Amino acid sequence: MRRFVGYLLRPILKRFAGEMPPVPWQLYPGYSALERGLIDAYFRVAPVPEAGFILDRLGVRTDPAVLWDGLANLSGTVMPPPYEADFHAEGVEWIGMLKAVAAAERRFVAMEAGAGWGPWLVAGTAAARGRGITDFRLLGVEADPQHYQSMLAHFRNNGLDPAAHKLHCAAVGARDGVARWSRLPDPRNDWGGRLKADGSDQDTMEVRILGIAGLLAAERV
Repeated sequence: MRRFVGYLLRPILKRFAGEMPPVPWQLYPGYSALERGLIDAYFRVAPVPEAGFILDRLGVRTDPAVLWDGLANLSGTVMPPPYEADFHAEGVEWIGMLKAVAAAERRFVAMEAGAGWGPWLVAGTAAARGRGITDFRLLGVEADPQHYQSMLAHFRNNGLDPAAHKLHCAAVGARDGVARWSRLPDPRNDWGGRLKADGSDQDTMEVRILGIAGLLAAERV
């Protein structure tokens, strides 16, 4: 997984370092100029660079120290709008999230399963704040304990109280239960943990499973 993430990141990091021309590299560039306009509508904050954080034009602060090593050189920078991609997602993924924000009315409700450090929960909230929405209901589910702690830190770094939302250290499955989960030797540089079958020869730990139907039912508004 680390090798795959590095392969995808290399063109982006080289672009920010000025080492290659701005050529499209996305896997899924299938969105219209009108949809791309959503990025212009929301990515309009002009933050001052801050030592120790990656900032974007939504106003999100990301601490690279809790993420993979390849992001260290982005510390203290402000990311441009992700028309093609940024360090963790393609433009089409950003557009999908912004469509959800645009559909919100008085409250923004979001769920992120396999949440990692909770980038979409925090980014969606920042975009919703830009629309004047102040009521948020956020649910994040992440099974790896270190990644879960990174999500709590990411919330705090962006003015969100983790205790005010539903953030679970658990996996998502068809029904509630328990299972074995990969014990990652270097979680910061490995975001590919998954449930393991009994008898796996990998080092594992027990995790809770939260059934998707129950999660969805609890979040109906």
